[in-house]
Parts: sequence; C-alpha cells; structure tokens
Amino acid sequence: MAVIKAFVSFIFSLRGVVVTLLLIAVFFQNRPAEWQLVDRVLLKAGAQLFLPRSDLVDTVLIQLSAAELHQLQSEPASAVLVFSLLESLRRSTNPVTAIVMDQLPRTNWYAAESLLQGSALDGAQGYLQRRADAMGYLQDENLMLLVPETQGIRFQSRDLATSNETEDNWYGWLPDELQPQLRAVSVNSDSKPGKLLAWELLPLDSTPAYPLVVKADQQLQLSTVLEIFRRSLGADSVRWLNHRQLVMRDKLISTSFDGTLVPFYSSFSGLDAPVKSLSLEQALVALPDKAIVLLGREGDSQLNGLANLLVSLQQGVYWYSPSWFNLMEKILLLLIGVYLLVVVPRLEKGVVLLASLLGVVLMVSAQLGWMLTQSQWLPLGMAIQFLVFGTFFMSVWCSRQRQWHAMETDCHQSNFQLAKQWLQQDHLKEALDAIDKCRTTDAVLGLAYDVAAQQERKRQYSAAADTYLLIVNRRRNFRDAAKRAEALVSLKMGNSQEIPALNATHTLVMPDANLNRPILGR
Repeated sequence: MAVIKAFVSFIFSLRGVVVTLLLIAVFFQNRPAEWQLVDRVLLKAGAQLFLPRSDLVDTVLIQLSAAELHQLQSEPASAVLVFSLLESLRRSTNPVTAIVMDQLPRTNWYAAESLLQGSALDGAQGYLQRRADAMGYLQDENLMLLVPETQGIRFQSRDLATSNETEDNWYGWLPDELQPQLRAVSVNSDSKPGKLLAWELLPLDSTPAYPLVVKADQQLQLSTVLEIFRRSLGADSVRWLNHRQLVMRDKLISTSFDGTLVPFYSSFSGLDAPVKSLSLEQALVALPDKAIVLLGREGDSQLNGLANLLVSLQQGVYWYSPSWFNLMEKILLLLIGVYLLVVVPRLEKGVVLLASLLGVVLMVSAQLGWMLTQSQWLPLGMAIQFLVFGTFFMSVWCSRQRQWHAMETDCHQSNFQLAKQWLQQDHLKEALDAIDKCRTTDAVLGLAYDVAAQQERKRQYSAAADTYLLIVNRRRNFRDAAKRAEALVSLKMGNSQEIPALNATHTLVMPDANLNRPILGR
C-alpha cells in the first residue's frame, strides 16, 4: 500500500509530469499540430533566408467562382464553360488537368433520366446528351478529380515500386511502434456502377511535412500529389530507394524515412508559389500552356496548397529529414530527460536557467543551420519545448524541495536542542519523543545512546533495550548498540547466562544476571 501511495504521489508531482512528458515524446509518433508550434516558427524563419535555386513554374491555376463550382458538382450538364475549357485542354499538348472539388458530381439521376427519355418536351433529348457528354468528360482518364476522403467513394491509387538494394536500416531493431510510420489511407473498393472514380487529396495545412508515399492495405502507393507530378513528367513508374529517394525517369526526389517532405512554398513558410492565376473566362480566351492545370474554387486553401507543393517539386526546393533523425531525436530527448531529472536538482537556479537557455539556442541554431546548409529538415521543436517546459517544472519542484528541506532542517534542529535539554533535566521519555522527530545523524544517534546509558544507570533495562533497538533500526553498526541491546533483551527475558562485558564505559552498573529480577508492587 505504501508503494502504491508513493507511486501515485510521484505521478502527480511536477517531477512525475516531466517523466510523463518524456515518455510521450519518445513513444508517440503521431504528434498533434499544437506540438509543432516551434517547428512552424523556425520553418517560417528559415524559409525567409532560403533562396530558390530555380524560377521554373510549370503550373497554372484556374479559379472558378463558387457558383461555377456548385454548378459543376450539382448539375454538370449546365456547366458549359467548364467543359468547353476541358475540351480545349484535351485537344492541346495534353497537360495534366486536375479539379479540386468539395464532393463528386451527382450520378444518381436514374429516375429523372427515365422520365426525360419518355418525355415529349423540346430539348429533353438534347439535355440528356449534354449530361452524358459531361459525365464522359469527368470519367476521362486524363482528368483527375480530387476530393477529400468521403464514404462511398472509390479512390484510385497507383502502386509504388521499391528498390531491391540493401542499405542499413536505422530502425530495424526498434519495435514497429517506435519506427517512423507511413501515412495510412483507406481505399474503398465497393463502388456502384456508374460511380465516378476520384483521387483522395490529403489535407495540405495540417502539418509542415506532406506525404508523397502512403500505405493502403499494406501496399506502398503514390499519393495524389506525386501522381500528378509523375504524369507531368511523363514517367511510366516511380521507384522508392530504401525509404530515401524517389526516382522518376531522370528526376530524383529525396524524402524523409516516412515518405514525407517539407515544401518551400506553403502556408507554414508564409510563401506562396509564383503561379499564374486565371479566371474561367480568361482561360477560355488564352489557353494556358503549362504542364499542370489546376481547377478549383477561388480562395480554396487546398487548391493553393496543392499548387505550392507542385511548384516546390518542379523547382526542387524542399526539405526532408535524414534517415537517422528519428533515432537521434529519441536519444536527444532521453539526454534532456537525464539532465532535467538528475542534473537540474544538483545545480543552482541561475546555473539551470543559463544551461537550459544555452541548450535551446544550440538546438535552434542547429535546426536553422541545417536547413540553410544541407537542405534538410531537423524538426527539433519537440525537444526544445520539452527542455523549456521541463526546466520550468523542475525549477518549481526544486524550489519547493529546498523550502521543504529548510523547514525540515529547522524542525530537526529545534527537536535536537529540545532533546538535549530534556536529557540534561533527566526527562528521558520526553527526550526520546523529541529524538523520534529528528533525522538520522551521528549527533542524534549519539544523543539517543546517551539516553539509553542513562536508562541503564537507573536500572530501566527494558526501556534501555528498546532505545538501543531504536538506534540499531536507524543504523545497524552504530557503536556497540546491537551488543548492548542483545544483552539487555536476554536480561529482560530472564536468561540466566552471564551477560558479557560491555566495552563502553565502566561507570555503568550492570546487575548480576544470576539475581532474580525485581518484583514491582506486593
């Protein structure tokens, strides 16, 4: 029960909070966006200092009004201008065309089509033909419909080829829970006849690192963004070399171990790609000649984020985490934990603040310096936050411990002086009560030994034995307390054997063991 009480007390203490934060940081792979605040700030600062190596922008945005996009999603047959543009793009140099939608266009018009087919109204057959043409455009294999994950939609996918080359795996000896995890997506294969197929567009503003490689049903696949980029390059296949590099024809893209990268242009860096933006009417007048044409609602963050990511790939301006970073981060977190739990309690408050500040400066400098010199992303924000909050919690805990220690020391000194006074006044019981409230020190044990000796002089052998046992329980080898306690206990139990000589002080008068014990009362 005492062990459980001590454990609960530790968990709910500030030191226990630091240990809990350390375990969460080490063992949790998927971290909330709130924990990436420092990384976002440092990413924005580093992006302002980073200069793109290319000005190639082979992507164009065509922004539809909210009414035009709603028309396309609810009644495709009436979106004449959109399909005129799609027809022109189909006849051009075959660019990659993608439409970012909130939901797929309706396809459940079976009852309405039956009524229109049997109707004699003018224009009914023409309307049905326009609707059929519109659905034919939307099902064109060269057109990609991008929507968020929605139940009932069958998402298209493309498997990813992996390299057979063998290289050292930094995480092979770790449990699966501690290894960098690929983004898992679900592919719904239950599609109804006539259902449109779509590509799942993962959120672009949830984390700085965006996945290019995902996993569905234990199979590695290209993400939607990587599929668009592959089509723009005309590559037949994509290979992933040992969780490090994606190869498409003569294009090489370095990735983090979990298949992600951090684009230069993003909402996190505060920089938007210099893409050309056109309205639907402008695009019909002057057909864009870019390799990638993106259509979507005006002001849509997903549309702008997709353009930023694609331009970052086209220019080759992005950051990725080296394969050893995840393991290095865990070691760094453990070292910070040792510093907080072991070193901080032994240092003065000013030294702790200076050392922690130096650690924060070193990690910030390492993250920014690595971004600018190596084009690699070392998200040390978690370690920085753990060091800052851990230093605060441990400083408060140490301050409270020092206050408690000071109070305990004052109480110890007061009771020790009181015990000495009681002994001088020959109040032995009161002296022992004061000694019980003192810490175990040589002076306290010596005072208790003097009390026991005084009890012997008064022939209070039972009380003296208890006092010697009290000394032995506190420190087993203190003087000859154990020998005296054994002799007095034997005397107390009526042992007729001779009590051995006690080599302490010859002023003590030990009774003859052969004598009968005193009888109290009548």
